[in-house]
Amino acid sequence: MVLQKARVAFQGEPGAFSEAAAVQLLGDAIALARQASLAGSDVTLRVWARMIHIFPWFHSHLRAGRAAIEEAGKWIGDVTARH
Repeated sequence: MVLQKARVAFQGEPGAFSEAAAVQLLGDAIALARQASLAGSDVTLRVWARMIHIFPWFHSHLRAGRAAIEEAGKWIGDVTARH
């Protein structure tokens, strides 16, 4: 039932972008991407190897955190330019 609701929530949306650390919550990120895809959304899932959970919060100390924020910003710019 929860997955069905997630699929409905993505219908009509311009897309979904998700970044996940490979060590935590990867299964949840994959499930979310799958549901968005099944609902017809374009999906971008970026998995970061050897990163901690919520690593973008540590952008001032982690190069990967800065890169993750930049990728998310580019994705948002691309999507908003199309819609």
